[in-house]
Amino acid sequence: MKLLGALMAYLFAIAIPFWYYVFSVSEIRNSLAIETAFLAKSVEKVIQTRPDIWEFESLRLQETISQPTLEGNLRERVIRTAAGTVVAKTDITIGRPVIAVSVAFFDSGRPVGSIEARHSIRTPVVFTVLLGILSSFLGALIYFIFRTYPIKKLDSVFADLQRAEEEQRRNRETAERLAEETAVIADIGRLIGSTLDIDEVYERFAAEVRKLIPF
Repeated sequence: MKLLGALMAYLFAIAIPFWYYVFSVSEIRNSLAIETAFLAKSVEKVIQTRPDIWEFESLRLQETISQPTLEGNLRERVIRTAAGTVVAKTDITIGRPVIAVSVAFFDSGRPVGSIEARHSIRTPVVFTVLLGILSSFLGALIYFIFRTYPIKKLDSVFADLQRAEEEQRRNRETAERLAEETAVIADIGRLIGSTLDIDEVYERFAAEVRKLIPF
């Protein structure tokens, strides 16, 4: 019981908050990757119009990375050349901790730069901590219950279940035996009521009786 209680406490205290954190951050990362890839395509369109001096199109590039998300939020984004020079960036600083996604953009199949977007994961982290505190309390409570629950009472419950199953088995066997005896008695009745020779009736009667009372 103590081992089972410890396992349940671990599940509540660690596994559930960890699963929530991984799921939340994965969702944010996937959404950020799709959004950044779309912006990289927009930057490539700017490059196609002026491939030699695209990095000087600061106004158009700034307009591209300043687009809000579908939820209307602004992102911390930056565009760099292949050499790492910053070409454009948003004037936004998001709260830490963050996750970052970088997507390269190309000119005629040649990588010429990248766009990086960042997203704060402060909210998932805070919720994970709160969930961890709550689940740890629940885990400790479950462990305490499993540890202090009377073992004898639990054994008594299991014993009652076993006795009930044994009684059901005996009742089932008794019912089957009564059904067989009833069938034999019915056969004897049909035999007595038949027009067979008395010796043959006696032999069959004795055979049916031996089925009921083996000698």
